[in-house]
Amino acid sequence: MDFSIKKVLLTVAVLMTIVSSNLVAKGGYVELPGDFDDSSNNITNPWWPQPSGQTQVFLEEADDECVVGVVQVIATANQSRATVDGIKVREIWDREYIDNSPESCDGNLGDNGDWELTESTFDWYAEDIHGNVWYYGERSVATDHDECDHETDGVDPVIGLEGCLDGSWEAGYDIWEEQPDEDILAGIIMLASPEKGQFYFQEYWEDEATDMGKVLNFKDVETALFGDQQGCLVTKEWVPLEPGNVEHKYYCYGHGLVLVEGNAGGKTVWTDLVNVIDP
Repeated sequence: MDFSIKKVLLTVAVLMTIVSSNLVAKGGYVELPGDFDDSSNNITNPWWPQPSGQTQVFLEEADDECVVGVVQVIATANQSRATVDGIKVREIWDREYIDNSPESCDGNLGDNGDWELTESTFDWYAEDIHGNVWYYGERSVATDHDECDHETDGVDPVIGLEGCLDGSWEAGYDIWEEQPDEDILAGIIMLASPEKGQFYFQEYWEDEATDMGKVLNFKDVETALFGDQQGCLVTKEWVPLEPGNVEHKYYCYGHGLVLVEGNAGGKTVWTDLVNVIDP
């Protein structure tokens, strides 16, 4: 059999398991039906809750720079998109800054005059009726890129920033060809009942977005914001299109993402949740 035909058949088989089954494999590839109702934009999964209006601040202290991530759960009335591929979504605004005064690197939102915005993203998520959280795409503009295939034409009208759009994608729609595409699929960002060994696509757009996740284990974690937490979920996330790009993420029940261990280029970088601001 020709290699290209094998590739097509394998891709079709993988995609069919994502959209056609109502089972969750224990300790293996996760298959979900994607059943949604009108409350799909209400993200309440206790492993990754996203209350409307909440802001989360993450801090990454590398050897030569301080990176601050600001993640804001947008209220429904203020979202740039209410639906994606026919599903009601929750929009989350994720911004990344470089703090040019690393001696005072503390993620203090009240004093960010020295922060340089390097990336701004609108992410779209939906929770199905079983409590699984799906990832439906993102509109992302980066200003610190080395190479770029898709530059903004001036200031992006959605993000309000000029730069590179390469990380952007949307379930059910080819944003570069500006036409529907049923082969661009939403993926899983958080399972309702994660079990060790389960793995899943977080997004699927062949040759563009194929990130994957896997449940590694559950362990006690010392967090920067909540102190010692027991039985936190540890996942591995990787990008098949970018070998060596691996992250371990730590989620604590009721709090969500609290810690990220990034491993790229042979260097480990830790990112901590340092502040949560409720509306």
